[in-house]
Amino acid sequence: MAFEKIIQLKNCRYDYTLSPSVKKFTLKDNTFFETKVGNYELTRLLEKVPNSGEGFQLKIIINKELT
Repeated sequence: MAFEKIIQLKNCRYDYTLSPSVKKFTLKDNTFFETKVGNYELTRLLEKVPNSGEGFQLKIIINKELT
């Protein structure tokens, strides 16, 4: 699996990147969990209306070197 350094979403004017000063404990504090291979993963439903159950799944995976 290849990891991207910068992500840009369709129809979005912003680029997203990981801060070079990120720490493992910060990811865990923000509900990322460590996978069996050591990567950090966050999965959640993005909803336009909170608690509606309608939206799309957001999945973020950060490699174990945090790069």
